[in-house]
Amino acid sequence: MHALPGATFASPNQRGEYKAEAKAKMTLRELQHWLLHLIVGVYHNRVHDGIGCPPLLRWTQGLAGRTPTGPGLPGSNIDARRLRLDFLPFSERTVQPEGIVWDKIWYRDPLLSQWVRADEDRRRRKFKVRRDPTDISKLYFLDPALGDYVEIPYRDYGRPSISLWDYRAAETWLRRQGKAAENEAAIFDAYEDMHRITVEATRETGRVRRDLARQREVRKHRAALTLDPPMERPQGRRKGHLAVVVDNGPVRVDDEFDIRDDEINSGVEEWS
Repeated sequence: MHALPGATFASPNQRGEYKAEAKAKMTLRELQHWLLHLIVGVYHNRVHDGIGCPPLLRWTQGLAGRTPTGPGLPGSNIDARRLRLDFLPFSERTVQPEGIVWDKIWYRDPLLSQWVRADEDRRRRKFKVRRDPTDISKLYFLDPALGDYVEIPYRDYGRPSISLWDYRAAETWLRRQGKAAENEAAIFDAYEDMHRITVEATRETGRVRRDLARQREVRKHRAALTLDPPMERPQGRRKGHLAVVVDNGPVRVDDEFDIRDDEINSGVEEWS
């Protein structure tokens, strides 16, 4: 991954003067796809020095039971959705009449009503909820009655879908302006401001680039239309006036093609 544009390397010393942020090209989603291809498409199919064969071949042999420790093929009843959800970060939250709050953002769904202010051992019951850092517009609530996760959206449906990193950036944005992230309204207002500034900066950058490109094209066309520069005429020893030879009589010219005054005085008319 250190070969990718925008890599931060193992340490600041190793990175040196390399401008990682300026060189970065891929979005997080694109990086995820790249990494998945690297692991599944390249690494698993390349001969591994430690085992002398591609890891995928050894994996297949193990699953098929062709090695002493091979467990054989697993069952095909794996719930891919549940497997993914089980790996998401989680927290334990109480259910309030307003819904569930996580990082100042409220989530609500009618399904939660049966769990509002639920008690357990004389304490307010907490429920396991998970969220995807790349999209925190919904929570996954582990419903005890269903034994499965249920999606719980924003309480305010008008909020844009953002990532956890967007949320943190909005907090930083407010802090730098001397403001506090008091509630989700402040967070999303800051996010909208950041988004607007980014869009305007992108447009401005695009306009500047177009203007520069246009200027380059103008210069290119001007250069193509410019005639060859006029030939420089030999400079005589008299300067500062215009002299035209009107006498066709013989004149003597030296090796430098200069004409002296005494050679042309009788055959010129001068205009000052």
